[in-house]
Amino acid sequence: MTRVASVLAVAAWEQVGARAGDRMEHGGVLPPDLVERLAGMGITVVTQPSFLLERGDDYLVEVEADDLPHLYRCASLERAGAGLGGSTDAPFGPEDPGWP
Repeated sequence: MTRVASVLAVAAWEQVGARAGDRMEHGGVLPPDLVERLAGMGITVVTQPSFLLERGDDYLVEVEADDLPHLYRCASLERAGAGLGGSTDAPFGPEDPGWP
C-alpha cells in the first residue's frame, strides 16, 4: 500500500467515520502523521513486516526514498496505540507473519 493509498484511506475514514472492527489491510507506507490519525480513530493496521526481509532490496529501488523509513511500521503503531495485526499474505509472502 503506497503513501497515496494510505492517505486516501485515512481521509475516507475521517470523512465517513470509523466503526469498531475497521482495519487497514496492507499498511505498507505509513508516515508518522498517518499513524497518529489511524490510532486516533481506533483503526487496526494489518501489516507484513516480513516483507522487509523478503523484498527489502527491491524496495530500495522501487519505493520513494522519503517513504523508505515508513515501510511496515510496527513499533510506532503500537506506541501510538493503534491496533496492530500481522499477516503472511501467503502465498505471496512467507507463511510466518513475523521475522523468519
